[in-house]
Amino acid sequence: MNRFLVAFVTMITLLVASRIYSAVMTPMIAIATSQETDFKAEETAIRPPAMFDQQAMEHFPEVPWTHQAEHAWQIAEAVTLYFREHHRVAGSGNTLQISPIAVLWNDPKRPGSPPYRLVAERAQIKFQNSFFDSAISLTDAQPGRIVWGSLEGNVSIDGPDGLKIQGLNFKFDEEALQLYSDFPIKFQFGPTPQDQRKISGSANQLQLTFLPASESVLGKDMPRIAGLSQILLRRNVVLDTTFAQKGEGHHLRLTSDGSLLYDVIKRECTIDDQIQVVHATNKLGSIFKDTIACEWLRLLFDQQDPKAAENTSLQKSFDGLILNSIQAQGSLAGKGTRLKLTSDDHEMTAVMQDLNYNAVHRRAVLVDQERVIVQRGQTTFECPQIGIQHSVDKSLEYLECRGPGQMEVYEERFGDNPLLARWASKVTVQPDPESKFHIVHVEESAQFSVPDQFGLGCDSLQLWVDINRLQSQNNRPESSGNALAKPLPVKRVRAEGRVRVESALLKVARANLIDAVINPGLIEEKGPASSSSGPESPDSKDKQKSQSPWIVEADQISLDLIHDSGKAAIDFRQIIGQGQVQVQHQPDQPMNVGSQKLEGPIKLSGSNFTAENQGGVHQILTLRGQIDPQGQIQKRASVSLGSANVWGGQITLTRHENRIDIPGSGGMSLPIPQSAASGLSPSKPNSAPHILDIIWGEGMKFDGSAIRFWGKITASLPGEQESISRLLCEELTATLNQKVSFVEPQQRDGSIGIENLVGRHNVVLEAFEYQQTKLSAVHRAEVATFDLNQMTGDFKGSGPGEFHSWTAGDQVRFSPSESPQANQPAKASKANWRYAGVKFAGKIEGNVGRNEAVLSDRVEVITAPVPKPMVKFQRNQLSEKSPEAENAVWMKCQQLRIVRKLIGESKTGMVEAFATGNAELEGHVFHAYADELTYDERRGMFVMRGLGRDATLYHQRQIGEPSRNSSAQVINFNPSKWDISFGGLTGVNGSY
Repeated sequence: MNRFLVAFVTMITLLVASRIYSAVMTPMIAIATSQETDFKAEETAIRPPAMFDQQAMEHFPEVPWTHQAEHAWQIAEAVTLYFREHHRVAGSGNTLQISPIAVLWNDPKRPGSPPYRLVAERAQIKFQNSFFDSAISLTDAQPGRIVWGSLEGNVSIDGPDGLKIQGLNFKFDEEALQLYSDFPIKFQFGPTPQDQRKISGSANQLQLTFLPASESVLGKDMPRIAGLSQILLRRNVVLDTTFAQKGEGHHLRLTSDGSLLYDVIKRECTIDDQIQVVHATNKLGSIFKDTIACEWLRLLFDQQDPKAAENTSLQKSFDGLILNSIQAQGSLAGKGTRLKLTSDDHEMTAVMQDLNYNAVHRRAVLVDQERVIVQRGQTTFECPQIGIQHSVDKSLEYLECRGPGQMEVYEERFGDNPLLARWASKVTVQPDPESKFHIVHVEESAQFSVPDQFGLGCDSLQLWVDINRLQSQNNRPESSGNALAKPLPVKRVRAEGRVRVESALLKVARANLIDAVINPGLIEEKGPASSSSGPESPDSKDKQKSQSPWIVEADQISLDLIHDSGKAAIDFRQIIGQGQVQVQHQPDQPMNVGSQKLEGPIKLSGSNFTAENQGGVHQILTLRGQIDPQGQIQKRASVSLGSANVWGGQITLTRHENRIDIPGSGGMSLPIPQSAASGLSPSKPNSAPHILDIIWGEGMKFDGSAIRFWGKITASLPGEQESISRLLCEELTATLNQKVSFVEPQQRDGSIGIENLVGRHNVVLEAFEYQQTKLSAVHRAEVATFDLNQMTGDFKGSGPGEFHSWTAGDQVRFSPSESPQANQPAKASKANWRYAGVKFAGKIEGNVGRNEAVLSDRVEVITAPVPKPMVKFQRNQLSEKSPEAENAVWMKCQQLRIVRKLIGESKTGMVEAFATGNAELEGHVFHAYADELTYDERRGMFVMRGLGRDATLYHQRQIGEPSRNSSAQVINFNPSKWDISFGGLTGVNGSY
């Protein structure tokens, strides 16, 4: 169904016209060239000798009258003329009529070949001059050249190479420059030793038009014609030919309700009106057909030898012709019947208005006002104009589809929805000068979709395709099925401008460029979690469809992909995203961190990212933000999962090393599990989880077991709406309760949480408590190191360290009221905040859940009312005459144990303190020494004990008065009530 089919039909047509012309003109030329024979009167007719009778019986067995013809002449050495009667046409002196007529001509150039035979009911020949009156004689006559002739009635011509022509009334007219027949004609010839084609056909009328000439080029006394001008088979043209090629039988048939016209001068062949061309091939007993159906067909030819074009010889009119161009059309008005091409072998059908093929430039153009439709198998291609150019060896050089179009592919696996490709402007295909591939360029609003699998949209799309591999795969019966199980014909895909991708696992919501390169290779198993055996089950496919896709946004995305046909799979070697990167994914199942469920989506954002895959579990993901020359982050790279988030200038995940690195400054937010052992109160229903926020200045590393931070670290923990906790240090390590594996992510035992927090170097802990929106307490601690087990609530630290606390609503009294009365509280100070400060030089240990702590080595404690938080009270202020000094206490010891006992289910409680080792107590008007000292806030009672020596208390009513001292092994002292009791020596109770 290519140019060969059309060109072959045309050359057969020209060959038919040439044979008809030669067969009809030959006897006329032979008769006219004999000047030696006299035509005598009928009554003096000469009987032919016996040799003519024998020749007639041998060569005209089916024409009995020739066996004893009244006239038989050896006109020339190779030409014999038989007829029964002859006479002049009445009223003319230059026209002869003979009937019936038979001509036998042996071509001297082909000795041994069958002769040409012509049989007609009668013949007339008109000469230029009148040369007789009543007698018919050419002796000494000068009749001149033949100017008109006819073969009338039934005319039969046959000859070598299977030549047969049958028709009625063939006429030649020099003035009209025509040889024609207005009656049906049939013909056939072939095969020949040089050409195995067998050709037959018919037409309603025949007309050969000649070029005028001033002298005869056919010979002396022949018509003055220079050569053929036109050949016309008028109406109902039928051409049939059979031949063999490469061991296969071929049959070609052309039919036309109109005419076939060949212009010899223009070398142009035109056929019109319901043209049908059928080419049938017998391949191993099966018949495959290629067809053309059109309304108009024109072919232009060139002379292979330019000099041959100057030769006007009749014998050379058809020599050396080569195809120049082909034009075919459907309805000439541009609407109605379309040109149609079909091919059984290629399972192809094409419908269009116009077909143009330039054989010189090897370029074909298919055009339709609405759309050219090409269907091959289950593929349908539609476009207003398609241009194709090929090389001498038939390889594709260029293809162009102009105007909006689409391609649809229907396959059983797609159901009722086809694979679809669309474009708004054009598609071009041309060889890549740097490779063996062809570049397919789709311009303007390119769309490509695979039902329920994949969709792509962009402004411009380029594909690097191996055309030879693509054609070979399409021609194989087993070409359907999983396309990934065969070598891919696509090397590279480049999508530009407003790129969108939709698939079950990936959605590109925004990109200006996606460039993917595909190379063949082997894909390694990624580990136990990803390995599989056997084909996918329907359930797994349904599960995959139900999964949420990864949503990606970036200015540019580059992919280096690897295709493994053995595994029927594609994997990546490298992915690079640049410019405003956003990646989002909604997991099907929430991840548990402690008692909290992270139900939010996974989000990645940054300026660019790189994902590298070296096979197996060797994958590295690097997400980058923007960092200025001074090392400051201008735009963060961040990864989040629900309420968990991590950010920095660069985030690197190394899967095979089970490591995450963030060099430089960054931050992290993590949900903290609620544990009964931690003593933290359970979250209220529907309340937000506790979030640990960590900011660092120099770096972070995660190895699956622990997260380590360096440089100016700030860790804060808002607890519901009533408290905020903060940790500052230079180095922080958060250890998980179990190892997280990036290689085997499903190998977990229960939920994941932070088990232990360790801070080092200049550790500062801060806590802020609120009642609704009003600040109610501030706590601050400074230690050298700090270690908290989040699961058990145990903590420890090393000094030197300090603790400072401010609590709203001061209810603690260390002095009696000015006018004490029974059962009446003392007068409150104007200050409504209680400050407490602790210093120590050794260690601190305790448990958050049990609200207890033990401090050691040079412990000092001071507490006093203050007007507002963050205001400290110093020991030297105890002697001042102020309400704050009257209710202040300072204490010193070697070890101090503090327990805070909650009151009921409330968060408020009373403090109990146990001091040992050289304990010292000082207040506004008292001072004491003991080996052990306890304080019960609920009772307001200090108890001092001596171990081997007495405890001593110095007290006075007010500043400036003489002090009194008391010594005993045990001294019970309530400064708010001025109560003192003694034990161990005297047991005397009293007051001051």
